Amino acid sequence: MKIYPIISYSADSNTYILEDEETKAVCIIDPGYTSEHLERIISVLNEMGKFPDFVINTHCHYDHIGNDEYFANKGIKIFLNELDGKAILERDDEKILARFFEMKVPKIRDLKFVDNDELMDLGKTALKILHTPGHTSGSISVYEEKTKSLFSGDLVFSGGVGRTDLPGGNFEQLRTSIAQILDLNFKTLYPGHGKTGTYENVKRIRKFI
Repeated sequence: MKIYPIISYSADSNTYILEDEETKAVCIIDPGYTSEHLERIISVLNEMGKFPDFVINTHCHYDHIGNDEYFANKGIKIFLNELDGKAILERDDEKILARFFEMKVPKIRDLKFVDNDELMDLGKTALKILHTPGHTSGSISVYEEKTKSLFSGDLVFSGGVGRTDLPGGNFEQLRTSIAQILDLNFKTLYPGHGKTGTYENVKRIRKFI
């Protein structure tokens, strides 16, 4: 699997474009929300000569899902956990936080829900979905075993953890979720914000929370 990180320059989430090297199937994890960030995503896709087969959202916050509408309008399937997906379908801005970014809640009607331990096929690559609540009740992480890559959303970063003081946040759940991902013995951490990290980064963070 090839990974194309698009690290945010501003309040957008980081975006990760994943490509199965054998079949050339492509997916996007967290497409951010600004038009500038979307242009960077499209530029990479154009260089690849591909368009995504699907999009995965790690959670429902607007800085991660705002650009979903662009892809949904082109018939691309959007996947996330049902607990956070309902907030999008119901346009629940208390949980989505669009107004926090001075934006409107996106209109996305067709979402697909993924469960804990579900395997999603990206060509010949298997993406394992892990329900890792704490930042939000429906937060998920995505694990790819062959490259030992973990995409953590806002659960944990290379130098800290996600907020738990927003609707759906729970610090004890976050601590449990971090312990859960440490069982994977992943190699590289691809967080929702900031630079990439390692298993050792997360192990050190877990000792202090």
